[in-house]
Amino acid sequence: MDPYKQWRIENGQHLAGAPLRQQPWQTTQDSDHAHCSCCWAKFAEWDAPGIQHTGYVTTTRPYAWICEQCFKDLCEALAWTLPNHKPIHIHL
Repeated sequence: MDPYKQWRIENGQHLAGAPLRQQPWQTTQDSDHAHCSCCWAKFAEWDAPGIQHTGYVTTTRPYAWICEQCFKDLCEALAWTLPNHKPIHIHL
């Protein structure tokens, strides 16, 4: 397996099979940013190099965020689902 994928899969393993929804990051009263659960990319409302503004978030608390690249690369390996609860299959 691609080593770049493997460490991200290991980081996100606790989210395997989780239903996700796509949405923009919004600052909350608790935090002005979040991190991708797989690769630690930063989500925030401000602009800076590498800042993610939209991603995938779990539908239940505690909320966990997944960046678009990790979603694209790992959705099949981690069996993530979108609101319709059908398995996600991305064909590149």
